Amino acid sequence: MTSVVPIAAYPIRHELAEGPLWDDKKRCLWWVDITRGQLWTSPDQETARIAHQFESTVGAVVLSDDGRVVCAAGSRIVAIGQNGNEDEIACLPLTGNARANDGQVDPAGRLIVGSFDDDVTLGAAHLWQVENGSVTLLKNGLTVPNGIGWSLDGQTMYFIDSADRVLYHLPYDVETGALGAFEILADFSGFDGVPDGLAVDARGYIWVGFWDGGVIRVFAPDGQLEQTLSTGASRTTSCCFGGPDLMTLYITSASIELSGEVLATEPNSGHVLMIPDAGRGRAMDRMKISGP
Repeated sequence: MTSVVPIAAYPIRHELAEGPLWDDKKRCLWWVDITRGQLWTSPDQETARIAHQFESTVGAVVLSDDGRVVCAAGSRIVAIGQNGNEDEIACLPLTGNARANDGQVDPAGRLIVGSFDDDVTLGAAHLWQVENGSVTLLKNGLTVPNGIGWSLDGQTMYFIDSADRVLYHLPYDVETGALGAFEILADFSGFDGVPDGLAVDARGYIWVGFWDGGVIRVFAPDGQLEQTLSTGASRTTSCCFGGPDLMTLYITSASIELSGEVLATEPNSGHVLMIPDAGRGRAMDRMKISGP
């Protein structure tokens, strides 16, 4: 395990920070606090602020081609304007207490987003595609859909259902958005913790955060474990590369349901963390919402 321990990027402890995302044009970091329904941003390297407060949970944040950020909030997919207005792009056909969770944009500009219910009902979760305001069901029978990413050529999609404790890879048709068969790339059953969010770096390696594992594990495109980074936060959720050179690893974590005694021994828990010069990332794809 690599001995470098991340430091808190900002002096803010979140309940459930997730979905870190670097905006290469505005040069700022975005992330969400799911349970508090907050979209956060960092206008510089030292400060952070709430960019938007939702009336629901918020599960994902992605970039768009018109410069706005797009969030999956509850069942709604909304773009946030500069004046704070919510422009609804689409609505997922969710029922009961289901909500949107993690999501990413594919190389063609479609949003792929998972949804599940907070009761974590086995097989009751879904994976959706949002394109031109239309919602398409890609896969059902899931339980906790989480990390999503693509290989450098866009022809392979990576996906985590946390309940399965594996990393899947599957053929992906960028032209049509069609999914191929899900196959196991890496089995996590022998590791501590539950796989959560992921990021794909400039080499095509997959960086996976482990909830109740307190680590980021890095896997080669063939599924072999390359390295393990300790975070100092047991409930590590996800990560991304950012900074002007895309070489700083940003890591989100949670403090939710951790006791005061645990938090006293884990000062990093609930913070957005950072490791400079951890590797090199790549600019994120942007959702197409501005028309043809």
